[in-house]
Amino acid sequence: MQIATDRFYPNNYEDFRQQPNMIIHEKDNKITLHPTLVEKLNTKIRDMLGHIGMYLKDSDRSDGSLYSGAVGIALMFQRLAMHFNDKNMLQKAADLVSNALPLAHRKYISYLIGAPGVYATAAVLSYQNHDTKSMNQFVKKVLELSDKLNGDVPDEILYGRSGYLHSLLFLRHRIGNDIIDGAIVRQVVSKILSSGQELARRDSWKCPLMYEWHDSYYLGAAHGLAGIMYTLLLAREFLSEPELNSLVRPTVDFLLQRRHPSTNLASSIGSNSDKLVQWCHGAPGAVQLFSLAYQVFGHEKYRVAALECGEVTWERGILRKGYNLCHGVAGNGYTFLNLYQLTKDPKYLYRAGVFADWCLTHDQKQAFVPSRPFSLYEGIAGVIFFLVDVQDPLKAKFPAYEL
Repeated sequence: MQIATDRFYPNNYEDFRQQPNMIIHEKDNKITLHPTLVEKLNTKIRDMLGHIGMYLKDSDRSDGSLYSGAVGIALMFQRLAMHFNDKNMLQKAADLVSNALPLAHRKYISYLIGAPGVYATAAVLSYQNHDTKSMNQFVKKVLELSDKLNGDVPDEILYGRSGYLHSLLFLRHRIGNDIIDGAIVRQVVSKILSSGQELARRDSWKCPLMYEWHDSYYLGAAHGLAGIMYTLLLAREFLSEPELNSLVRPTVDFLLQRRHPSTNLASSIGSNSDKLVQWCHGAPGAVQLFSLAYQVFGHEKYRVAALECGEVTWERGILRKGYNLCHGVAGNGYTFLNLYQLTKDPKYLYRAGVFADWCLTHDQKQAFVPSRPFSLYEGIAGVIFFLVDVQDPLKAKFPAYEL
């Protein structure tokens, strides 16, 4: 199988060695990014924030979503408020969410694209501001959208039921378990499991759970099995042991078998093209699943698969397409932050630092200009998020995906 070399730049960075470098260093028995790199990253963050300021003043803000709209940028300001200890940024986040409320896509039920994500984010901000009344109102709005889970609805993360499940888990994680009744979460989990079993039986798959989106059996994080299984594992307390071990785990094992000889995850069943190495399709979006599967099931094969995802991403993850989270270098950089948390091996912090260093060239080596250039998943808000998270690697989470 021929690998598509036109998708990525050759990685000419030297890989990690136990020797001094300008990416990471050790001080007081603690491994951190090199101070010189940190200074460059923070300078770049402030430079990018200047461009975000242009968006706040001049842009047509008709998109309220987390993925490509105002609420995703609000999430970035919320993260920056913590990083720089700046309450003004927290206020900017609140203002963006408030203005985005009328724009919430009630047609969609997911966290990233639809109204549940907007309302859930507003609920958390209200909670942080000790506004219990508003918090409860926004949580109620999220729950009211559960009536859209029935019928011809996809199950994937970006638009479907798994995205709605993430909204519920996000609220429980950020506010407290009592904010969403566990029985409601279980109902959504049951719908996702039933849907997957039904399709697997209908199309005679040996895999116990199968899902499709736009008439394709996608495997990656954004639209496919990896994202759905990852979300179900996040919700594992609402699954029975038989469901975990007889439905979810065999489906994760099925994904292990659907990798190319390079160990990159295929984008969909039937695709022989080993060209996509990005969060939405390919190894970078599978690493979170395999890492979590290792933590849940304890089998070494999942840890090995996660590490193999890291090797593919190191070799082919400096993408020509751009720098963003969904299909760019910043999103691929989270591969190494996840593996650093899994292994505590400084090699992975070094690699994350390398991808952050590459992001300092933002706009210089980008073959594709996104339609939402300031957004969280397609634009510079996501790059900023990564440049902040890489400085606090043990607490880093892929935004709007990892809890």
